[in-house]
Amino acid sequence: MDDPETARTASIAHLQRLEELLRMAPEEQPLRGLLTCAGAYYALFFLEDDLEDARDRGYAPDSPALRARPTSVPSTTGVT
Repeated sequence: MDDPETARTASIAHLQRLEELLRMAPEEQPLRGLLTCAGAYYALFFLEDDLEDARDRGYAPDSPALRARPTSVPSTTGVT
């Protein structure tokens, strides 16, 4: 995909769909694994870059600005 923001948006939608499926079938272990992997890939590809960019701009590691983006996409189901 050539547009990182489109990829980010699609990834968030995918994670939200997986959360909804898990809410409907919490006993499905393969689904839990898939959601875990998808979340890890999202963090690796998007959140890590956000953190590096913020640090380059001089934000401290515990800065609220570094926490704002990940928490701006809340879980749709509350499944943890």
